[in-house]
Amino acid sequence: MGVLSGHELAQIDKQGRIVIPTLFRSALGGEFYAFPDGRYVGCLVLAPREWFAKMVDELRQQVERFREITTERLDEESLKQADRWVAAFQYLVGCSKILKIDGQGRVVLPEGLLRITGLSRDMRVIVAGMVEVVKIWSQDAWEKFRKEVTAHYRFLMTRGELGGKG
Repeated sequence: MGVLSGHELAQIDKQGRIVIPTLFRSALGGEFYAFPDGRYVGCLVLAPREWFAKMVDELRQQVERFREITTERLDEESLKQADRWVAAFQYLVGCSKILKIDGQGRVVLPEGLLRITGLSRDMRVIVAGMVEVVKIWSQDAWEKFRKEVTAHYRFLMTRGELGGKG
């Protein structure tokens, strides 16, 4: 899979549907996973099935290793922390939905996912390619994200070959 990049202004309609920009459709495939972005309110992640399965498997292994380590300690606080990680993992899986693109390039965003992410029907959003996934951002969340990363972006672009300095 190539790099998913670029962004477009889009609209979630009154029925909760959104047209997936053409440049992202083939990478997502006919069916893909949608889940809340854990870092930003107002952001929904759309991920190809294979990518999602790999991510879930890696997270499951990390959670299981952490749980094994904490179980060996038999420390009450560590066990509580392990339980929180297990619950967070289960939340991710429980909130995730498989979505299908229809013949017109639209997908229905379930009401539960809209509510969890802070998105809503009849809302203008930004749909952005983020390397391996696509994210649907509320305009406020996109602007907050953009402001948060601006200084880091400037630094990134002035390093090495990206900024022409060595």
